[in-house]
Amino acid sequence: MPNRIRVDNGPEYISHAMGEWAEERGIELKFIQPGSPYQNGYVERFNKSYREEVLDAFSFTRIKEANALSQAWAWIYNNERPHKSLGYQPPITFAQQRLRSSAPSSLLPDQQYQWKALLLSVTN
Repeated sequence: MPNRIRVDNGPEYISHAMGEWAEERGIELKFIQPGSPYQNGYVERFNKSYREEVLDAFSFTRIKEANALSQAWAWIYNNERPHKSLGYQPPITFAQQRLRSSAPSSLLPDQQYQWKALLLSVTN
């Protein structure tokens, strides 16, 4: 477990439940200054993309749907989607080129799943 987590001041992070969760695990919530999203820029950008492309785009009826769609979206985000900050490459390609070795396991393609097919089946 991390010692602290840097978070913004959004409602999901200032809730009593989040504070209790962190306290039970001995994790300090380190809030950025209000009105200063640049202090946590990478996470802010990711959160915006995830919120717009998943949470705001779909109406979930089951947690299982949200989970499956989130996993599919994250795989596409890391393995296929070009990122401007990485020279319009997906993170996996960028990591492989920079490290000249295998990418972190969390970014490796999982050949057992057809994420696009899963994404379409969950959303149709």
